[in-house]
Amino acid sequence: MRKIKYPKIGEYVLVTRWGDRDIQDPCFLGHIKCIKIMKDDIRYIIEEDKTEREYPNCFRIYENDKDVAIYLENILVEKEVDRCHL
Repeated sequence: MRKIKYPKIGEYVLVTRWGDRDIQDPCFLGHIKCIKIMKDDIRYIIEEDKTEREYPNCFRIYENDKDVAIYLENILVEKEVDRCHL
C-alpha cells in the first residue's frame, strides 16, 4: 500500500485520519467520491461513507490486490470497528 500523491475520483483506496496506517485510527475503505483541495491541505471523501467525513491521507489499493482489501475488511470486522468509523 502506497500513499497516493494524485488520486482520481472513483479510485479504490484506504483513507485515514493519520498517516501512520494504524488500524485503530479513524479510516475508511472505498471509492473516492470527492477531492477537496484547500490552501495547505487536500481532503478525500469516500462514496460508501454516509457521514461524508473528510480524510487527509489516501493509500492506493491496487486492482490486483483484492486480497489486501479483503484482509483489511476482515481486520476491521474483527476489531469491531464499524468499517473504521470512530
